[in-house]
This record gives sequence, structure tokens and C-alpha cells, in this order.
Amino acid sequence: MKKITIFVICIALICGTMFYLISMPRNMSDMTASQGVLDLTDEDFSRSLFLLNGEWEYHHGKLYTPEDFSSNAGLDGDFIIAPTAWHHAESSLYGVATFRLIVKTDEPELLMFIPEMMDASIIWINNRIVFEAGVIGETKSETAARSRSAFASFSPVSGQVEIVIQAANYDIIESWGTFGIEIGKSNVLLTDAISRRVLVGIFIGLLLTLFIYQGTLFFYRRKDLGNLFIALLCIFGAGFFALERNGFASLFLSDGVGVGLNRLYYLLLVLQTFTVIGFIIITLKIPVKRFMLSFYCVFLIIMLFIVFLPFSLWNTPFSYTGLIPAVFAYISAVRSKKLKENPFNILLVSSIIVYNVWNHFCWYVLKDTFYMQNVASYMFFVVSQCIILSVGHVETKRKEELSTEQSVILGNLNRLKTEFLQDMSHEMKTPLTLIATGIDYTDREIKKENGNISKVITVLEKSRNETQRLGRMIEGMLKLSTMSEISENRRRLDFADLLVNSAETFRLAFEQRNNSLKIEIMPDLPDVFVEKDRFIQVIVNLLSNATEHTQGGSIALIADYDSSFITVKVTDTGCGIPPEVFPNIFKRGISGRNGTGYGLNLCRIIVEAHGGTIEIESEPNMGTTAAFTVPVYGGQEVGRDYKR
Repeated sequence: MKKITIFVICIALICGTMFYLISMPRNMSDMTASQGVLDLTDEDFSRSLFLLNGEWEYHHGKLYTPEDFSSNAGLDGDFIIAPTAWHHAESSLYGVATFRLIVKTDEPELLMFIPEMMDASIIWINNRIVFEAGVIGETKSETAARSRSAFASFSPVSGQVEIVIQAANYDIIESWGTFGIEIGKSNVLLTDAISRRVLVGIFIGLLLTLFIYQGTLFFYRRKDLGNLFIALLCIFGAGFFALERNGFASLFLSDGVGVGLNRLYYLLLVLQTFTVIGFIIITLKIPVKRFMLSFYCVFLIIMLFIVFLPFSLWNTPFSYTGLIPAVFAYISAVRSKKLKENPFNILLVSSIIVYNVWNHFCWYVLKDTFYMQNVASYMFFVVSQCIILSVGHVETKRKEELSTEQSVILGNLNRLKTEFLQDMSHEMKTPLTLIATGIDYTDREIKKENGNISKVITVLEKSRNETQRLGRMIEGMLKLSTMSEISENRRRLDFADLLVNSAETFRLAFEQRNNSLKIEIMPDLPDVFVEKDRFIQVIVNLLSNATEHTQGGSIALIADYDSSFITVKVTDTGCGIPPEVFPNIFKRGISGRNGTGYGLNLCRIIVEAHGGTIEIESEPNMGTTAAFTVPVYGGQEVGRDYKR
């Protein structure tokens, strides 16, 4: 909830700032006209703008020109509060009318901003036509309604400005109802009006950018329909705000906005409504039964029918029709209990409710107060949904990364398990063979009347040592893959003693294959700092390989040293290593003569982990030499010293 609160505060600040800059009147005076006169004689125009709101002189059913008023022909009229819709007046909803206002001011030159009006209209300022939209006629067939906004400069005459407006309405029930006409100094008014349009342009650009972004996400991930609905909302919104009253279309189209573009405007509004409904259903995964699907389709058809009704039958309250299916979608969202599953779903539904309620409230209650009032609510909705989708994408990506990491871990564990079993299969074979050989020898000697008991005891002792080593080997095999340069299991060892004991263990196996064993260890061989059982594995592996591949030959274990390294060589006169295997002899699973192919790989891992190197030289039928190096003892203090 803390993250959601932060998101909501940030969104509210952004949208509130946009609403103030685009929709709120700024530097606007609260002066209003009374009895057809607006007195601004003592007002400060250096910073303030003025709305021509209040009581305008109103003549329904009449098309008067400034000359008609100057002739003092006793024109009868009434007063109407502007800006407002004609249905507020006690007269027919349709027809023609003339509006007139006198503005008193001492300013030498002023600028007027004429907002978009849905009627065909002509505006005079001091007997000069400054604005025309559409064609005014006495009948509907003679009238062509157009709506546009424009700027007009003028100069008061003798401290007075006469504004006369002719308007004809035969199509829109509610007309002449928008933000009021503004006047002010040109620099103040242009700065205010242009800054609003620049911000609206930025907002439209933001919507188009989001459309491209969300559309691209959907294109590459078509399962996520939420991206598609947000992309549609963004493109519909961009068109909606481009056609919005006092927006770009009415200002830059010289002929203004006609009936076709007006219908497009309302069509975009309908499409937005049903896109929002679809977005709720898809995002919250609300099951839609056939009855509800038919219900939504019927209302979509009704709304589209209303959009294409003749404007003489069209009334703005018809847009309330879109709230009916929207309310059902909200109720379905609440009843689905999806809001409790994810706190961001609360933000999703709340932003949609704010979007709909605020837009309708402003349109019917505050439409004469705000300029393009629904920018903030639309932005709040779109940005909220983009944040929700972005958070969803981040969570999905995080889960995918976690899943990938887990897959890698599981794969490594599976690999380690397989390698462990393969290594154990290989490593257990040699000690088990030695143990079995010793047991066979012991059995034979015991059954003899004059068996060599002393040698039996020696063989049994070596078998016991091999059994103990086998247990230690099983315990430590899994540590090979994580072996580091410094290990708590390393000790200072008498390496010469280690070599001799390991070789003597194989003496009986050598004799059974008619092989001779020669041990040549340089006197005063230095100590080493290694893991004892690991290097027993190295020596046993090399001697085992030599024994298996040599029959009736000789095997030698030779150890030499210099100031830094001890070099150990195991040579044999056996069959050698096949040439096609030799380049990969240290790779796991590669064997020269029907072996498992894991012994030399383990030897390389152990030797290199201790800072040494290992090499093999071999020729077919000429024997093999395996040589490895190990650093001499350098004063390390990890573990306890192995005493000679």
C-alpha cells in the first residue's frame, strides 16, 4: 500500500499541475456584465484578463446588425446570462438570435479570444466584422453550422466597445455554451492562450507516445490485451483532445469544425467509454456471461446510433447512456473480489471512476468555469493504468528472471548430481578393486596351511585404509566444484611419505599384472600445503591408469623439486593413449581405453585448484608419462600441520 500511496500522490501532483495550467482560469477578473454593460474603466489590464460574462442583451428570433442598434429603432429584447445554452432562455431551443454587449474601457488597444461556439455565428466589434463561422440563414436549410475559435484585435472608440453577435442554431439543442469570450492586452492574452495550447499539444504528444509504447508491447506480447486497450485509449484520447472545443482543430482549421468532425468527436467519446469497460474486464479477468456480453453490445449499438442521429434530435445528456454499462462494469469489478488480490487493482478501478465522474460533473456543472476541464482526469486515468501495467511488466520480468535463476540453479544441481555420480562411479572402482583384491588374497592365504599371516595383516591394513579413504572421498567429492585456493581442509604434509604410501597400496595390483614398480623420490623433498585426500586421489588415479594400461611392463613414480614446485611423474610402458583421444584427454567423459573418462578431469581440477599444473605425454604402444606440479610449503597456517 505504501508504493500505491506514493504513486497516487505523484500522479495527483502531476495531474493537478496540468489541470491548473490548462483548465483553470488564470489572472482572470471576476467582473461581470449587468444589463448589457461591462464597465472595466478602472480595471488593470497589465496582468488581468476579463471574461465577457454576465447579462448580455438578447434578441431571440431576430438578426440585428450594429446599424440596427445605432438607429435607436426601439429594439425590444431581453437579457440572458452568458455563456450559457439557449435552453436556459425562456424561448424556443432553435432559430436565430442576436446578442449585444457594451464594454467600457480606457485601454487604447485590446485583443479578444473567441472560443469555439457550436452555432453559425458572426461577431462585430464597433461595426467591424471580426469573426465568421458557417452561414447564418433564416431557416435550417439556409444555415450551415461551423465551430471555430479565433483571436481578434480591436480599439475602443471613445472608451467604449460595442460587441454584437448573430447566431443561428437549428441542430444542437445545447449551444453557445462553453468557456466565455476573453479580452485583454495582446501580450497577456496570447501568452495565456498559447501556453495552454502548447501544454495541450504536449499532452497529446504524450498520449501518442504512450500509444506507440503500449502498442509495441502488445505487438510483441499479444497475450496481454491490457496493453492493447491502453494503446486504444491513448489514440482515441489524442484525437478527442485535438477535436476538443478550443483545441487545435478549431484554431488551425480556417473553416472551423463541421458536423462530420463533431460526430467524430462524439464517436471517440463513445469508443473511449467502451474501451474502458473492456479494459476493466480484461485486466481484472472478470468472467463475462453471454447475457452481459449481449448487454454491453446492445449499449454500444445504442451509443453509436445516438452519435449518428440528426443533431436536431441530439442532446448532450444522451452521453449519460454510456454510464449505464460502465456502472455495471464497476459493480462486476467489485463483486469479483479481484480488488483484494492486488492493491493496484484498487488504483485501476478508482482512476476509472474518477475519469468518468469528473468528466460528467465538469460537463454539466462546471463547463462554464473550466477550459478543457477533462484533461486532468484523462491524464490521471491513463498515467495510472500505464503505471499499473509497467509494475505488472516489472513483476512479470522479475518472476521470469527468478524462474530463470531457479532453472539455472536446478540445472547446476542436476549437473553436479550427474557429475557426482559419474565421479563416484569412477573413483570408487579403484579402491573397491584394491579392497576386493586384498580380500581375495587374504582368503587364499588363510585357507593355506602355511599362509603368510604377516603379509595378510599388511594387506588387511591397507584394505582398511582404502575403506576409510573411500568414506572420506564420498564426503568430499561434492566440494570439488567449489574448491578455492585456500581451504580449511588443507594441511602441511610430508609429500614424500604421501607418495610412498599411495604407491605401496598398489604394489599387490602391480604384481598381479606382472608389472614392476619403481619409486624414485629425491631426498629432502619439501613439504606441501594441500588437501591430503585430494592428492591421494590424484596419485591413485595416475597409478591406476598406468596399471590398467600396462601388462608385463614397468611403472615408475618419480618426484623432483626446485625452489617453488615439486614435480611428480608417473610413467609406464603400456599401450599409450590413442591419438584421436589425446587432445581432449582432460575433458570430462573422455577416456582412452574404455574407461569412464573422469579420472584425469578430477586430477586436473585438484592440481589446478592447488596452484599446480598437470600434463600428459604419450605415444601409442610406447607408454605414457603423466606429470603434475604442486607448490612447496610456503608458511601457510590454515589447519594443523601434519607431523612426519
